[in-house]
Amino acid sequence: MRQLRRQQRDERDTKIRRLISEGNGIRGTARKAGVDVKTVRRLVRPKGKPEKRKSKLDPFRPYITKLVCQDEFTAVLVLKELRGLGYQGGYGILKDFVRLIRPKSVRRPHLRFETAPGEQGQVDLSPYELLLGGVATDVVCFSFVLGFSRWQFIYFFLHADAHAVCYGHVLAFEKAGGVPEEILYDRMKQVVLESYRHRVVMHPLFDAMRLHYGAFRAVPLAPGYKEGKGKVENPFSAKLVVMHSQASTWSDPWAFPARALRIILRSLAGAQDLDEAVGC
Repeated sequence: MRQLRRQQRDERDTKIRRLISEGNGIRGTARKAGVDVKTVRRLVRPKGKPEKRKSKLDPFRPYITKLVCQDEFTAVLVLKELRGLGYQGGYGILKDFVRLIRPKSVRRPHLRFETAPGEQGQVDLSPYELLLGGVATDVVCFSFVLGFSRWQFIYFFLHADAHAVCYGHVLAFEKAGGVPEEILYDRMKQVVLESYRHRVVMHPLFDAMRLHYGAFRAVPLAPGYKEGKGKVENPFSAKLVVMHSQASTWSDPWAFPARALRIILRSLAGAQDLDEAVGC
């Protein structure tokens, strides 16, 4: 049965091709062969792979690859470079291409180290959604840790812009009674505006604050190298459960955020005195 159908189909296709070669149009061929117009059209115009649509990014792809893979430019910096060369495309397609070609980061070997008193501090920002007064509220936790003693200062903000981050430093330095020689950061935009392979451009407000406090060394770590400041990264995973449980028990919306956050901070401070360990 299958062979018969295949034979009939081959005969039909041969007849259609003959009628087409004799100069008949698609509709005329379909009428004479007794088949549907779509059948004739499929034979006359076989489907092929659609032609790839040209992109405004195409002429710049080799240069983008160099900027990303060799010079370690971010997508924002690449866009800035391309605009100067006449690129008229959007940022979204560029960001997708940069993400595709950027070398995948691997876990880097990390040697545990300890520092002397007053030598080093570490700063991190951690976003959380807490139930405060029965309302899910987004907050950002500023954390400052001294490397030698593990003394920690935390402060909650509703918005973590450059002013808030600088203010967190001021409060932390006042509580600590001094400033360490250097502080480690990731490449948060409140500290680092632009990143290049061998240098970074600091946020002017942050840099002014740094100079005011004796020009301590601000050390932005390589992207993704969170192991470099593990003293400030590690404590939050365990404390997040405590923060949520304490916040969920608070039901007075008029007291938020000051009183509610002080309860959370008390649980994080442990046995230390609240005013000496944290700020709010």
